[in-house]
Amino acid sequence: MARSRKGLPPKGTPRAKALVQAAITAPIVDIQKAQQTAAKLRPDHPTLSDDQVALVMLKVTTQESDRQIALKLKCSHHWISSQLVKPAVQAFMAELALASLGVAASRGIQTLGLLAHKSKDEGMRFRAAQALMDRAGMGNSTGAVAQGSAGYSFTFAAPKVLP
Repeated sequence: MARSRKGLPPKGTPRAKALVQAAITAPIVDIQKAQQTAAKLRPDHPTLSDDQVALVMLKVTTQESDRQIALKLKCSHHWISSQLVKPAVQAFMAELALASLGVAASRGIQTLGLLAHKSKDEGMRFRAAQALMDRAGMGNSTGAVAQGSAGYSFTFAAPKVLP
């Protein structure tokens, strides 16, 4: 299969159609931005086929199961499973996920900041500010124990008989 200039599957192929369909069905991250990121990462992974790139794109950007992805890509579930265990595919998936989800995480922090400053609900502003402080390492996380407190444990057993 010939590669397109951008390193993504050529238009009109089942792989390209699956990516377009994924962009329509509420992806985890913006699929166009993920495609741009994949195109930038593609030269570092010359051994990957267009099919493997399409698989990774769908795996990273949607919440669909392997069987659903196989149906969209018009391939077998066995092929999906065999590709996902390959080190080259795993490395590309890790890089793409880190790049794509890193953007989503920064948007999440921005949303918390907006909520902390502009929410009309005082409780929402407090929870957003608390979440921001926790993430910055300056808050008292919910699992933290107050300083100065100590935990004790007692075990009760039958008394020992001395000889």
